[in-house]
Amino acid sequence: MALALEQLQKGQTRVTELTLLPLSREDCARLMGDTLGADPRTLAPLAALVCEKTHGNPFFTLQLLSALHREGLLTFDRGRSAWHWSAYRIRALELGEGVIELMLGKLRRLPALTQEALKLAACLGATVELPSLIVAGGFAEDALRIALDVAVREGLLLPHLEGTYRFSHDRVQQAAYALLEPEVRAATHLRIGRQLLAHTSPRLLPERVFTLVAQLDQGIELIETREERTAVARLNLLAAKRARAASAHGAAIRYLQAGQALLAPDPWTVDHDLAQSLHLEEAESELSAGRLDTAERLLAVLLAHARTPNQRASVYRAWIDLHTTRGALGPAIDSASACLHQYGIALSPQPTPEQLEEADRTVEQLLGEHAIEALLSLAPMRDPDMEAAMSVLASFLPTAYFCNPQLHHLVACQMVLLTLRHGLTSASTVGLTAYGFELVITHKQYARAASIARVALALVERHGFLSDEAKVCLVAGVAILAWVEPPRSLYTYLERVLRAGRRAGDVVFVCLGLTHRCMLALAAGDRLEEVDRAARAAADFNRGIGNEPLLICVEVVQRLTQALRGRPPALPHEGLEEAAFAERVSRQPPFASFWYRVRRLELHLVLGNRAAALAEARQLSGLIVAQRGQYGEAHAVFMVALTLAAHGEEAPAEEQAKWRDEFEGHHAFLRNLAAFCPANFLAFEALVTAEVARRHGRSEEASEHYERALRAARESGLVQYAALAGELAARFYRSRGLRTAADAYLEEAWRAYQEWGAETKLRQLEQLYPRMKERLSRVLPHHLYAEPAQLDARAMVHASQVLSQEIVLPRLLEKLLRSALEQAGAERGYLMTLEGGHPLVRVAAQLTESGIQVSVLGEPVAPGAELPGSLLTHVQRMRQPVLLDDASQPSPFSSDPYFASLRVHSVLCIPLVRQADLAGMLYLENNQLAGAFTSERILTLEVLAAQAVISLENARLYQAAQEAVRVRDDFLAIASHELKTPITAMKLQVQAIRKGMGTRAPEAPTEGRLVTLLGNFERQVSRLAYLADEMLEVSRLKAGALALALDEFDLSTLVREQVDALAERLKATDCSVELDFEETVVGRWDRARLGRLITSLLLNAMKFGAGHPITVRARVTGDFARLEVQDRGSGVDRADQARIFERFEQAAPAYNYGGLGLGLYLARETVRAHGGTITVESALGAGATFMVDLPLRRQGPADRGPAA
Repeated sequence: MALALEQLQKGQTRVTELTLLPLSREDCARLMGDTLGADPRTLAPLAALVCEKTHGNPFFTLQLLSALHREGLLTFDRGRSAWHWSAYRIRALELGEGVIELMLGKLRRLPALTQEALKLAACLGATVELPSLIVAGGFAEDALRIALDVAVREGLLLPHLEGTYRFSHDRVQQAAYALLEPEVRAATHLRIGRQLLAHTSPRLLPERVFTLVAQLDQGIELIETREERTAVARLNLLAAKRARAASAHGAAIRYLQAGQALLAPDPWTVDHDLAQSLHLEEAESELSAGRLDTAERLLAVLLAHARTPNQRASVYRAWIDLHTTRGALGPAIDSASACLHQYGIALSPQPTPEQLEEADRTVEQLLGEHAIEALLSLAPMRDPDMEAAMSVLASFLPTAYFCNPQLHHLVACQMVLLTLRHGLTSASTVGLTAYGFELVITHKQYARAASIARVALALVERHGFLSDEAKVCLVAGVAILAWVEPPRSLYTYLERVLRAGRRAGDVVFVCLGLTHRCMLALAAGDRLEEVDRAARAAADFNRGIGNEPLLICVEVVQRLTQALRGRPPALPHEGLEEAAFAERVSRQPPFASFWYRVRRLELHLVLGNRAAALAEARQLSGLIVAQRGQYGEAHAVFMVALTLAAHGEEAPAEEQAKWRDEFEGHHAFLRNLAAFCPANFLAFEALVTAEVARRHGRSEEASEHYERALRAARESGLVQYAALAGELAARFYRSRGLRTAADAYLEEAWRAYQEWGAETKLRQLEQLYPRMKERLSRVLPHHLYAEPAQLDARAMVHASQVLSQEIVLPRLLEKLLRSALEQAGAERGYLMTLEGGHPLVRVAAQLTESGIQVSVLGEPVAPGAELPGSLLTHVQRMRQPVLLDDASQPSPFSSDPYFASLRVHSVLCIPLVRQADLAGMLYLENNQLAGAFTSERILTLEVLAAQAVISLENARLYQAAQEAVRVRDDFLAIASHELKTPITAMKLQVQAIRKGMGTRAPEAPTEGRLVTLLGNFERQVSRLAYLADEMLEVSRLKAGALALALDEFDLSTLVREQVDALAERLKATDCSVELDFEETVVGRWDRARLGRLITSLLLNAMKFGAGHPITVRARVTGDFARLEVQDRGSGVDRADQARIFERFEQAAPAYNYGGLGLGLYLARETVRAHGGTITVESALGAGATFMVDLPLRRQGPADRGPAA
């Protein structure tokens, strides 16, 4: 729920929390008045009595009213048309625990079978499935349904989903449970659990385990045999693992403690492995829940009882996570060293440069023997000791990085070497990303590192290495791909980090994910309000588990955002004096000091505190080396370089030479980054270059680079750097006396700071440039103000109703633009929507003598010379309205060719924004008078625009729904035709057979004819089964349940079997088959699904190439098997070749050739599930060749069992 609310708020959805309180006496009176059809005032005395008994619970109020009426304490006098009640007797009622006693009375009047069913239903939970209840009580289904219908009529049960019921209120369930005598409850639960377990297949056990242990655990004391106690303990272990996977750590701990209670008095002797598993899961669950002291005690017990190196490795891995979570890096290193020593791996806490050079050389030598993509085909690791060692190294990597970057470098190299020498395991993906990170740090090989990171991510997905997904996504996203992908794209990786970390209970990576998410929000230019929200979530989590270093990193973000937003600290510790906070930072690892200095320098740069910025830059310079390779390095280098470029001449004379050398290094670093990835770093390099040119008096060069910086920052969405670039450019032009240019750049800065939410900075700009605020509100208002009383409410309501009632897109667009012209008093207007990030004109309107003429364009076109391009670009970029009272007068858009060539007066352009996304723009003109668009009309249009965005979205959804209905209807028509054909044939054949039964008439079919009819019948059954299988496979794919049952076999043998099975069909279609195989093509695949794939391709060849030969080839090409099916039929047009692999798509009309349009879609999904590809080569009239490439070996989650 918390995550869902966070996503809603992030999407700017207004979330309102409602607190539901008990009904007051007045509320009860109104409820009773509605129920009894009486005046609430006359029922006030009764309402007071009932409210006192039910504590204002509306459900209980109605139940009590029903009981009072049933017992004759509340009656209706028909003669007087009034209700009467016995206040004395009602007041004397003893209801015990609220209305539980009341409900019990009602339940005890039910039939015996209904009572029995409700008792068992109450044991099963608030919601109960009919099959489970039948099994639990041994009921006959028909009798049980009748019994439950009684409870439904009495309002005690509610029908839920098909075959499912739920109690109408939790107190009804409590009352039904109270029907069970306390002394038999444990035995009843145990009996239910045993019954359910006996009727649960092993395949369904994981999904039903919570229901089973909920019953069995309540009868633990009654379980006597060692075998059953062990079996129930194992069920609790399974339930705990599933609970942990859902981040329900408290529930997991309860299951584990129940499992331990079932073990023998001396479990470490009697059932050591089960005891080890239960205690280790509990320790990891306690760690995930943040109860570190409890986890530590459990780990000490586990280490004392561990028998094998791999058992000790599991414990040491948890120790490492615990120490790292606490920020205790020394003990974490000790734990890793002790564990790795048992595998013969020496861990050097302080690697020498020579060791690192040797490790790099060895890795590059081995990697050089493979293309990076070839890592995808590495064989799996077979040595369990090496797997355990790799797992420990993977857990240790974050600790190594925080403690000593050289140690991280050495561990990353060791992991890659172990992978290349011993094969692939889940931890290999962690080692690969860590090594890619080292390529960034040490060699600045960004592209090669990105390739390795993407291979690691692909391995996680291909092999289902979910246990290490959080580690891989964090390092790949934050440390590697941040150098080559836009900042906002990194959110995808961080969301995966958080999901995977919570799923695995990996507290370390949840901490890191939350911390980096708030830091990324700041770096990516998100609104400061959103940054502060992300920082608060991260701070709460880090504070809760006691991770002080990461907490510092988050709190410095909070201090920055609060300073820029002008907000007071929300919590006492956030207002800590700067000196005290700095002292607290000094006790943390270097990375905490780095981020503290970065945020302080950022604040001073934005607020223009030159001396303070120079002082912070001096402090930060010595810390940058510790953050090499992190995306924070580029930001720190940029801010230090900008400070030196802008204010370096103010540094003390004795430091000037040192500053110059450092600046040159930073500037060269930024130039290289800008050349490599301009989307991320061009704004940095351009702004620094502009400041250098300004200092040295190269005005023309400075102008060019300021514009480059502003444009690059805007295009990359880095609003904070666009603001800084605009402000520095404005300062530059003002110093040269170019006020018009200075004002234009200041407008850009003002808008960007406003968009960022930097209210403190805006107040500073207002004080520095008081006239500018007035000019901005006239030319580029942030909100187009008018008093609510000035609105033409009637016109607005009418226009909104018109729009809300239209869902056909063309008609909606026409009505929207017509309403806009009417409301604004405009002469001309255009409505544009955004397609692929570009505005396209959909509707144009013109006021003529006969009224408003609206033209809906058949095909949308890009706005041309008939519209002001610079103004449209500004609105698209800023997502703010533009109003020009008189476009013929000087304005920021005066140079636009449209305004230069035409005499235009009033202009208004309003963006249509859906959440944060631009859906379109509304452009209006009035060329008869200036100031035509008054504030009243503008606010009306803004309200209209808000309604329009909703209506446009509804129309788009309606259009999509109509298309979905069309596809569904087409499919149903085709499916009906396909299913009816074999059914009709079967019906005729059955009639022919029946006709000949019991008669010797001459027209009776002969024995040979009967054989033929039965053969035809069998073929039609096979056809029906094939169609059903196709549709079932589609449903499995949609549910994500396409599991593979892998086995090793010869592909050529399978092809021969399928050809033999289709022999009669081949003969009927006059198609011969030529087989062209190597001797053997052996691989590890799902035999049944590949059989269906081959059959589908052969049927396809017969369908479109009837009367022509078919060629099937199979051979080995490198690490892949290639299967080709070639026909000589009608062929596939090049334009259709990608489409035919989609669901329900066919190259030719279905009624010409038949089929559901599923065969090639299922073939593609089967091939993809194996990690392969399927393509087609064809031309119309030249036949088609379908080519399938399958990897010869496939390991991973697909090995888990037979296909569903």
